[in-house]
Amino acid sequence: MSFREVRVHEIREVLRLWLRGDGQRKVARLSSVDRKTVRRYVEAAVACGLVPDGGEGQLTDELIGQVCEAVRPHRADGHGHAWDVLKANHDQLRTWLVEQGLTVVKAHDLLARQGTVVPQRTVHRYALEVLGVGRSARSATVRVADGEPGSEFLCGFPHYFLEGL
Repeated sequence: MSFREVRVHEIREVLRLWLRGDGQRKVARLSSVDRKTVRRYVEAAVACGLVPDGGEGQLTDELIGQVCEAVRPHRADGHGHAWDVLKANHDQLRTWLVEQGLTVVKAHDLLARQGTVVPQRTVHRYALEVLGVGRSARSATVRVADGEPGSEFLCGFPHYFLEGL
């Protein structure tokens, strides 16, 4: 089973349902979060000062932040284990992606051949953020001038279709 990080709005919803008086199983069912995850977040919230009869007004951003810090794994730089693996292979990735001009997909495949298995999306983020390469780094956004309402829609139709309008 893989790890899925629970978003802040989901944590708020879990705690809101629990404050409403719903049990952990019902909260898990309604919020699509695992029952054990609900228990961990509720226990952390109670340890941070959440009172069961205190109402939903207790769910401040500060409390949610404290709960997140208590439950989530601590990452000093905001990245996980796979990022550290990529940092250890920085020189090789720079050679492949910057000097040789390989794609991120190819670099991911080459890493896997060497026995370094990390998610492809993490390789893509690393290439973009650290090395400055990747599809998102290459293309620029081109602005399109706004036309008159309906002009784009009508431009693509054949003239015989427009005659009936």
